[in-house]
Amino acid sequence: VLSYRDTEANASPISSKLVTKLKAAPHSLSEVVLHDLSAQELTEFVTDTLALASERSAELSDLLLRKSGGNPYFVGQIMKDWADNSLLTPDTTHGWIWNKDAIEKRAMATSVLDLLSGKINSLSEKNREIITIASSFSGPFSANEMMELASCDIDSARTATSEAVGAGLLFMDDELLYS
Repeated sequence: VLSYRDTEANASPISSKLVTKLKAAPHSLSEVVLHDLSAQELTEFVTDTLALASERSAELSDLLLRKSGGNPYFVGQIMKDWADNSLLTPDTTHGWIWNKDAIEKRAMATSVLDLLSGKINSLSEKNREIITIASSFSGPFSANEMMELASCDIDSARTATSEAVGAGLLFMDDELLYS
């Protein structure tokens, strides 16, 4: 699986050459183009995700569009940030409520890269080391593998990976493998 932004692939000669070679290869190649969400698509996403009436979703969707530019990954991360900071909260009467003024005033990263950098920088030094090691794996890995590479005990490896999972920087599957 190769993931890249078509607007950035040409910025690097190596990326450009790799994409060109893959497209010219004799095997089957599937491309999935992920575009920015339109206002309508974003409203539908918020309506479905939060199980709200579309009329209620419109205000939140507008805020998300202004903050994210419609970038699907950024939309999810912003919603998680708002929920983590109690700006978007579940409510037994309305389903979800949000603080529009606080959301508008909240300083946000201006790009996905800034957002991820901020998350990584908020981790302890040991956990930043864990993330660096994790980025070198080409597929899923176990806490035992992490323990060996990070030169730490299994409890430290699990604690560090748990913090990274909580921050959305690592993902854990049902078999306790990280990716």
